[in-house]
Amino acid sequence: MDIATLQTRLVALISASPLLDGRPVLVEDKGNLVNQVELALQTNSLAVVVALASGELAATASSRAAWSDTFDVVIHRGLLDQDDVPSTAALLEDLRARIHAAPIDPAAPRGHAFAALRHDLRDGGDGTYARVLLISARSTSP
Repeated sequence: MDIATLQTRLVALISASPLLDGRPVLVEDKGNLVNQVELALQTNSLAVVVALASGELAATASSRAAWSDTFDVVIHRGLLDQDDVPSTAALLEDLRARIHAAPIDPAAPRGHAFAALRHDLRDGGDGTYARVLLISARSTSP
């Protein structure tokens, strides 16, 4: 399974959260991601970014190559203080429950699954902060 497919699946799982209703879930792509996040925070005060963090070839007994890719799911919180903006801790908890053990391929629920590995709080230095959920995805290619 390629990286774009893994990212698309993560975006689908994340976007299903009712806490994110109407809020952007962005992916690292060709566009200016920093600008997209800044614009989202100006109007929504909350945005989620899914970005590939790392990957490595995993040892496997089968003849197929197995990759273990790690994604950052970053919950950005801006300066706006609106009543309808959920806390980043509540959103983190919801996303962790949605993603951990979710099948990577919904058509093959007994196959590989996502794993929530850890989370961190990062200070943006300008009054903003982000919570980062580290997600692992193991996939094989023919």
